[in-house]
Amino acid sequence: MTGSHVYKLATRGSKLALWQAHFVQEKLASNGIRSELMIVKTSGDHQKEKPLAEIGGKGVFVKELEQALLAKTADFAVHSLKDLPAETRKPFALPCFLARHPCEDVIIFSPSWIKKLTGASQEKWQAEDLQKLGALKIGTGSLRRESLLSEANPAIKTIAIHGNVDTRLAHLKAGKWDAIILARASIFRLPLGEEFPHFVLNSSWFIPCAGQGALVVETLAGSPLEGPLRQLSDPFTEQTVSIERKILAYLGGDCNLPAGVNVFLKNNELCCDTVIFNDDGQSLRMYLTQGQECSAEDFADLVWGELKHSGIESFLGRSLH
Repeated sequence: MTGSHVYKLATRGSKLALWQAHFVQEKLASNGIRSELMIVKTSGDHQKEKPLAEIGGKGVFVKELEQALLAKTADFAVHSLKDLPAETRKPFALPCFLARHPCEDVIIFSPSWIKKLTGASQEKWQAEDLQKLGALKIGTGSLRRESLLSEANPAIKTIAIHGNVDTRLAHLKAGKWDAIILARASIFRLPLGEEFPHFVLNSSWFIPCAGQGALVVETLAGSPLEGPLRQLSDPFTEQTVSIERKILAYLGGDCNLPAGVNVFLKNNELCCDTVIFNDDGQSLRMYLTQGQECSAEDFADLVWGELKHSGIESFLGRSLH
């Protein structure tokens, strides 16, 4: 099964995607699964200047990778979990969730703006920290981030962007925007250096999207690789992101709904922070806790039940699951 056979690991070709693929490749090798990378260009890579919601949603970053799995030109694929649709579609399987990297978002300022922030703490920015900055242009391709920024500071103008981290940083350095928002995990994986100091946005306010910070390995359901891959899966990461993804699926699961869901452990209890925005820019927030022994399915159902009880359908103006 493992031995001397070399499997094909499909990945996107950006610097960040390749870092992630090499990281996964090393983890696989530690369990006797040898692989070589197969770089695939995705629909999302071809349309770098349009926001995600306009080019087909989360699936644009995975469609071609999954086609390689279906064609059996690749044996498995590596993804940032947040790029995947909320529900795993047949005939695919996600047997391996690697231990999650930091899930927060970070704000990164252009060199000209950095001078105005001398001495500012780089940890746990709150909404009031953004309010103090007044009017500025922030690049983001995420409706969730756009909504959270506008709620914190209506003077902020968000500019829809899309593209890999290198492209965004080059535009930022050139002064195209005053700042950009990225996942902290991407900074963890690709250090920015001193040129681009970053400021962490407190996740209890700037709630991350479901699955942010987690890497997964996808294969075909029933593949002989499922068992060996499952041995590498991190149980706690799988539990927490499964809860997040199920809540997102209940909400509709697409990137046209600005929503954040973050499940974490605090004082030996599972905790869930949720924020949903409606078309008027209003937010509905909820925080729930439950004992750690609660299953992913039961906790997701509990959160969803409370959201329904709070009137999420009338808040959004439509029926949900």
